[in-house]
Amino acid sequence: MLQISHPFDLQTIAPSLTRFVGYGGVTMTTVGGSYGHVAVEDVLAGRAPMVEVTATSDGRSFHRGNGWHAGPETGEAVYVEVYSDRGREFHGWIDSDSRKLVQTG
Repeated sequence: MLQISHPFDLQTIAPSLTRFVGYGGVTMTTVGGSYGHVAVEDVLAGRAPMVEVTATSDGRSFHRGNGWHAGPETGEAVYVEVYSDRGREFHGWIDSDSRKLVQTG
């Protein structure tokens, strides 16, 4: 299994559902990303490189804008990492049910 460390080519983990070992030593699955400011046609044609990749330890979605989890955790904590060409930009834990942050680093 691919294990990433800085520096690495972001495009190696860009395809959805790519499994790899992230910076935190946890097996991660790519669940989304961003292409930045490019033409939609370039994204659809596969010419646009991703500029940011989001991965979770359970392979389900996560969006940083969801905010903080309120109250007791209802499910298991899920590890999250967000990467760019600069390396890991964000990492933390989310509640598996609400998909909201419980801890960041």
